[in-house]
Amino acid sequence: MQIHRAGITAALAVGLLATALPARAWIYPEHRSIAGTAVSELAPADREALDALWAEARKGHEERLCDTPWAGDQGKNPACLDWSAWPAISGDHSCSAGQMLGTVLESDWILKVAGICSRLEVSLATAKNPIQLTNRLVKSDLELERADKEYSSRAGANNVHFLLSRMSDDPLVYLKESVKTGGDLNAVGVWIRAHLAAMRLARELASGRVAPGDRPALARRALALEAYGLHFLEDSFAAGHVAGTWGNVATRKGTHDYYNEHGLDTRTWGGDSIILYGDARMRPQDRERAAKSVGMSLSQLLAALRPDDALA
Repeated sequence: MQIHRAGITAALAVGLLATALPARAWIYPEHRSIAGTAVSELAPADREALDALWAEARKGHEERLCDTPWAGDQGKNPACLDWSAWPAISGDHSCSAGQMLGTVLESDWILKVAGICSRLEVSLATAKNPIQLTNRLVKSDLELERADKEYSSRAGANNVHFLLSRMSDDPLVYLKESVKTGGDLNAVGVWIRAHLAAMRLARELASGRVAPGDRPALARRALALEAYGLHFLEDSFAAGHVAGTWGNVATRKGTHDYYNEHGLDTRTWGGDSIILYGDARMRPQDRERAAKSVGMSLSQLLAALRPDDALA
């Protein structure tokens, strides 16, 4: 897919909020919480538009998909999947937006994953020390391995979850490097491509050319592409995915794990000094920082649903 300058410029507003650049980043409940926070903080008009799009996407799948895009606390055994879980399922439990959507709608194991991760969220919040936290993460990983048979094989090939090293102080240059032909797979590049593809489908929905019977499937595809891209945008705010971009697999994982646990002192594109954490150690300020960019990305998608908007 050719990436035009206008498309990258449209995405720049979100990219500007990404952290300074140079791995699993956030765990499932953290990914879901970031997306849920973004949904809950949307402007009223955007939230109304998202609710309408979600209602259309749910048609024919009302039992599997929750009533609202953010269902909040679902207890130990979620009975449905909200849209905010889709970025969590992306990347770690699927390898494409289409595969993620098929998993959400058709698999017999994804609700088991949601339950494991819902219980993990509670157990991590009550961990009394780092050793107990690590033990509970390992226990959860073993449970996820039993529920999702390809869980660890995806984790072993996850370079795409990392950021490119920053070679310039110009964020537009960085965004172009992230999507250039022949370049390395990277988190920001996947987000840009998936986000632009989602906006393209949103424009189709707004065009009046889509038959009523085809609209729910198209709405699901647009939301799936956006959610898939957002998994990687969220990853770009985790310390290990910012720092652990070099070396062989063992070196990269060690660097990733160390900085996720101990933090990384870095700066935003705007020059603000920040400290990042990762995996299972997300603080409220980490969630809010990532959710702000996720919310901007969502707002761009929803703007593309309005035929008179420049993004459409």
